[in-house]
Amino acid sequence: MRTASGGSLSFAAAPSTLLLKAKRTAQLADFASGDAVTVRYRPSATQPYVLHDLADRASWTWLARLRTQVAEVTLKEVTDADLVAEEGPDSAPIRYRVTATTAWRKAGKPAESGDFPAGSRVSVAPRLLPNGRIMAVGVADTKQGA
Repeated sequence: MRTASGGSLSFAAAPSTLLLKAKRTAQLADFASGDAVTVRYRPSATQPYVLHDLADRASWTWLARLRTQVAEVTLKEVTDADLVAEEGPDSAPIRYRVTATTAWRKAGKPAESGDFPAGSRVSVAPRLLPNGRIMAVGVADTKQGA
């Protein structure tokens, strides 16, 4: 890849590499030579660097916001490990990791994941995990509650 300053870097994609184009999961083949992309990688003494994320600019801006700010989403499904939702006017899919430490609140009181059926609008407070996934630290029926 060419850098913005004109240099070049080599990357190796792993099975866990997050690839996004138009806020949707993509394949390396979906990106063409000359596409403007943003990457997150682990630097090392030698190249190729291990690639964590590769996304077009719109997807990167969206992902960076979801990783750092409370987001209002439409709940699709909650499992023991994940909260699956859609965000924004384009219903972009997003998956948060949930754990026993995820705080759930409804009407200002402690709640459980089962208190939020599919289709509920919820606010999610995020935490970026080292592997690039997003953990739901708090989920609530209001932005303040999250």
